[in-house]
Amino acid sequence: MEYESLLKQIENDNIHGASYLIEVGAEGALALLKEGEISKLPEFAERLMKAQPSMAPILNFGAFLLAQYKDKREDGEKLRESIISYVDNFRKSRKKSLENAENLIENGDIVVTHSFSSSVLEVLKLAREKGKKFEVLCTESRPQREGLILAQRLSGMGIKTYLTTDMGIFSLIEGRASSLLFGVDAFLKSGIVNKVGTAPMAKYAGNRGIPVFFVADSFKILPEEVMGYFRLRSGKSEEILEKPPENLEIVNPYFDVTPYSVVRGIAIETGVTGPLEFLEKAFGVNTNP
Repeated sequence: MEYESLLKQIENDNIHGASYLIEVGAEGALALLKEGEISKLPEFAERLMKAQPSMAPILNFGAFLLAQYKDKREDGEKLRESIISYVDNFRKSRKKSLENAENLIENGDIVVTHSFSSSVLEVLKLAREKGKKFEVLCTESRPQREGLILAQRLSGMGIKTYLTTDMGIFSLIEGRASSLLFGVDAFLKSGIVNKVGTAPMAKYAGNRGIPVFFVADSFKILPEEVMGYFRLRSGKSEEILEKPPENLEIVNPYFDVTPYSVVRGIAIETGVTGPLEFLEKAFGVNTNP
């Protein structure tokens, strides 16, 4: 069953971000319908949400599937059309957010990033295609080292790229970085979820007056009704050490939460907004003193 294979791909993915995985999830849902397994859609949605509980687009998409099944379970074609429409709107919103984020890159910049974000990759690619000349500082991004993949992709595009260790980046940010640019796995009322290591980098830079930007779309805003599925996911211990000795416990968190207070701007489909304005629009937070 193709949908089962795609679901397991999402469950086992420790490298890609939410924007990539929602495409795989949609492909899986459509495959399920094509195979005539409409009654299994709720189970598929639940497993999808449990597979990546730190990624808002996955949780939102799972909740969408559950709602659509409730309304359209008797009409597979309408279900299929609603999924296609959802993904199409997601792609359009993402495209606009990337175009807005590209405006943050200027000639001569040295941009710091972390992990592998397909959104950040696309933003830097857009800037390169517009003829902008800039450099990028990438972290290795342990334990999966997906930052190495990003560095190789960027350098292959002709962008001058530097790769350093996760701790080494702190000695390079001050005095070299023009800005920091990160992807997003989820927007919470309390902060921004992304690959572990993002928060200390953002705090370090933000407290020194270096602009910290995030690029995402409104599909990454996690509403209150979906919060019950959310948790900060951790990885397997063997990703760090295969056979730890007695009395040694391996801790392998995948995500952390960056406070809005150190963020300069958030690029979404409607433009680049400050953190206070974003909080007010996304969560109805009263930011007036």
